[in-house]
Amino acid sequence: MKKNTHWMILSLSVIGMGMGMPSCPGQQELKDKIESLHTTNVELTKKVQTLTTQVNTLNQDMEQVKQLLPQITNVIQAQKGALDELNATVAELKKGKAAPAKKVKK
Repeated sequence: MKKNTHWMILSLSVIGMGMGMPSCPGQQELKDKIESLHTTNVELTKKVQTLTTQVNTLNQDMEQVKQLLPQITNVIQAQKGALDELNATVAELKKGKAAPAKKVKK
């Protein structure tokens, strides 16, 4: 009888644990929190991918700017030279030293 009682107690305890586990306090909260964290992780991963794409695009744009900058500098320097020459000519015209410009026939 003692042997049967031992197995009965062991069986009842295993069944009791199985029935008691799903209703552990905080288990559902933990599950909900894990699902919430997973959802947040997915959203953050998408945001990181979007930001990475934007950074790569900006890097490409910066490379184009770096390539165009010397050309822009050359154009500005040429325009500055032309403006300096024009200013000198206007100053000479004001002083009366330069001959008036010829009229162009149409």
